[in-house]
Amino acid sequence: MNIKNKKLSHIKYGLQTRLNIYFFIIIFFLMLIITLFSIRLEQKSIYEQMQKDGIALARSYTLSVENALLLKGAGLSRITGEASRTKGIYFLQILDTTYTIIGHTDISQIGAKVYDTLYEKALKTPITALEEGKTPIIRMKMSLKQEKIFCVIMPLVTLSKVIGILEIGLETNAISEVIKKTNQQFIIISCVTIVLGIIFIWIFARSIVKPIQRLSYESQKVASGDLSAEIISNAKDEIGELYNSFNFMRKKLKEYLEDLKNTNLQLKLNIELTERLRFYIENIINSISLGIITIDLDKKVTYLNNIGKKILNLKNIEVIGKVFTDVFNKEHFLADAFNKLINTSQTIDSCDIKITDNESKEIIIHLKTALLYDSDGKILGYMAIFEDVTEIRVLQKRIQQTDKITAIGRLSMGIAHEVRNPLSAIKTCAQFLEKSFEIENKDQKPFAQLIIREAERLDGLIARLLNYAKPAEKDFQYINVNDTIINCISLAGLKAKQLKISIIQDISKDLPHIFADANRLSQAILNLLLNAIEAIKENGVITLKTYFDSNSGKIFIVVKDTGKGIPKEEQEKIFDPFYSTRPGGNGLGLAIAQQIIFEHNGTIRVESEINKGTTFTISLPIKQWENQREIQNIFT
Repeated sequence: MNIKNKKLSHIKYGLQTRLNIYFFIIIFFLMLIITLFSIRLEQKSIYEQMQKDGIALARSYTLSVENALLLKGAGLSRITGEASRTKGIYFLQILDTTYTIIGHTDISQIGAKVYDTLYEKALKTPITALEEGKTPIIRMKMSLKQEKIFCVIMPLVTLSKVIGILEIGLETNAISEVIKKTNQQFIIISCVTIVLGIIFIWIFARSIVKPIQRLSYESQKVASGDLSAEIISNAKDEIGELYNSFNFMRKKLKEYLEDLKNTNLQLKLNIELTERLRFYIENIINSISLGIITIDLDKKVTYLNNIGKKILNLKNIEVIGKVFTDVFNKEHFLADAFNKLINTSQTIDSCDIKITDNESKEIIIHLKTALLYDSDGKILGYMAIFEDVTEIRVLQKRIQQTDKITAIGRLSMGIAHEVRNPLSAIKTCAQFLEKSFEIENKDQKPFAQLIIREAERLDGLIARLLNYAKPAEKDFQYINVNDTIINCISLAGLKAKQLKISIIQDISKDLPHIFADANRLSQAILNLLLNAIEAIKENGVITLKTYFDSNSGKIFIVVKDTGKGIPKEEQEKIFDPFYSTRPGGNGLGLAIAQQIIFEHNGTIRVESEINKGTTFTISLPIKQWENQREIQNIFT
């Protein structure tokens, strides 16, 4: 722009003087000079305008490409396709920082590597220079058809970082034709109007071109981000109004940019606050023991927390964005709950569902469902809250069983004491009658003996009942469970051998010691062994297995027999006191075994199939609760 001003000064102080002094003498030379100068000036103006237009066009495509790159390349093909259809554009290419073409109007060029020192210069352009105007690099080069191409190279910047290069090539054939025609017109016009119009043209050009050039210069400063300066002019004509409008536009633009900066800053703060709040809430949700899953109105999963993934065995599966029917089969409890919620809007307030995990182990899920509403009361989606309550339900059942045992024990102790006294009298009288019948009436002696035998059996039952109801004295110490198992096998081995029943030992040798009452634990295991022998009757196999599970920190004792099995409907009753399916049984053996296992804060469960056998599994934790009351406190 300064060069242009110097050129105009040269016209004012050079040509005008020569016109005044040598006009009549050297008119031919003056006409030639003016014509050539005008042609040159016009050529320069056209090329400079071509540069401005090319730079403006390059900036326009640069903004589009930067936006596309922010979206991970979405829309690059559309930009290059539009450029290929735009008249005057010879080519448009986009390169990354490795000089690889990632976008081109010629699709066959994509993927090729093109190195150029100007590309390296563009990539090394300082960020401060880019922020002040993204100064382009321009050059002229020849095409394969030996045509001149005007090229503009612009660095691509996203998030204050140069990430690539954009180069646009513009055809110059049309400009050359324009220059040629303009030259011809200048020569003709100069020859016709040189005498009458040279002074007028010079004055007119000065009065019009200079203000426009000044506006153009100031516009470039505005484009580069300089909004501080103003154009000072005393003109009262349209040029003065144009200057005033330009100053007003610059002032308003400055205000808008300030407002935009403040808005962007506030938006950034709000985004940071929202992100921190989201992160905080997500940590809370992932810290609770409840699984939470939500779906939208399109039945797509929108959220599933970590606990939920663990309960549903979906740790390594991405479910967000998938339709829930693609994640869960139609028999899954969540699929059933969501279908019911979607079709009828009927929520599940609270229910327990039994399912089987990948290891065929039965677990209990506590489930709730709810509808999600917006502030206007419209349904946004659906939510399910679920929890693995298997251990809680086991503890609750254990407490219920303990309370039942306590109640039965109190009742049994009262009844036992009341029955024992008259029972002793009956037995004494029966013994007296037995001796009397030996002398006088021997035929009635068996009745007396029957009374004595049944009284003794009833007394034994009362003794066992009192032993079951009365809190046993505990002798807890660190023991080896395997020693207890071997002792029980030796006690039951004689009876098993008589019935031709084999007892197989599958004992783990590296079991840790456990804090337990060896005598009470032996009683429980011996009861299970005797029950297994009774179930087999003859010619069968009993397997005793022990092992340690480091994940749960528990020792497991498995007693498996090949007996007749227990019907499914009776399996939940076998641990109830006085419940027995065996003739002559009193129903206290398994109840006492369960009570002993509970005293050790363990669990006992049964699995059985008719005519295939029964398996009792005992689990004993390494770390013991101090007393059973601590378990009850969980639910109070």
